[in-house]
Amino acid sequence: MAHCVICVSESLRQRAIGCGAPDRAVVLGEGSSNGVDTSRFAPTPERLRQAAALRISLGIPHDAPVVGFVGRFTRDKGIQDLIQAFSCLRERFPEVHLLLVGEFEKGDGVPVDIRNQIFADPQIICTGFVSDPAPYYHAMDILTLPSHREGFPNAVLEAHAAGKSVVGARATGIIDAISDGINGILVPIGDARSLAEGIADLLRHPRLALEMGRTGRERVGREFRPQRIWTALLEEYSRLLHQRGLPAPRKTAGTQSIAGSRTTVPAS
Repeated sequence: MAHCVICVSESLRQRAIGCGAPDRAVVLGEGSSNGVDTSRFAPTPERLRQAAALRISLGIPHDAPVVGFVGRFTRDKGIQDLIQAFSCLRERFPEVHLLLVGEFEKGDGVPVDIRNQIFADPQIICTGFVSDPAPYYHAMDILTLPSHREGFPNAVLEAHAAGKSVVGARATGIIDAISDGINGILVPIGDARSLAEGIADLLRHPRLALEMGRTGRERVGREFRPQRIWTALLEEYSRLLHQRGLPAPRKTAGTQSIAGSRTTVPAS
């Protein structure tokens, strides 16, 4: 019944159309739900100090490689694949640690044996829910996202804003966030062995990981600023109103102009 459906990524839009949804869906800019504020995740001296303190508090040696995950702990997020991949990594990188930022959910729960393995391994750290994940990205060397499905993963944008490379599954949404070989590595969905190989490749080549992270940060700053999403959203509403001969909203107190744009957005 909708006149317009806004999708958060092009791959999700194509998937919806392929499943029979009417072709009236659009993607704002390059996608995502709200972009990301790069300054919040920037590798500032203060944030790097916070990350170093975090490593100490979490019992992670300062020189140990750290593979990270940020999100919900569920089956469809690929937690089982990640734990299997981590077991493979330990054979080649005995000092590697896995930093899991988030908490378990009841819906689509992780198998009991995987939960037990997580809690029994001293080199797997679970933080539980955190209100500010920014310092945790800087405590990692690489972010992983082995999810089986996504709309558009904010964690990838946040990791890139922090200058980190990402290894992710070739799922909807993730393929819009990661350019394979450019700002990260894509692997087949549900393939723990390939996931381990992708992570190992970046651990063996830290300069490559650093360059991918730098490229990701540049792209986030260029294409995923929140202001771009806000401007595109306002323009979409204005277009729909214009089609029906209705007036577009006027600028009022509490709005601010976007540099280089003739539209306004709510101040935040």
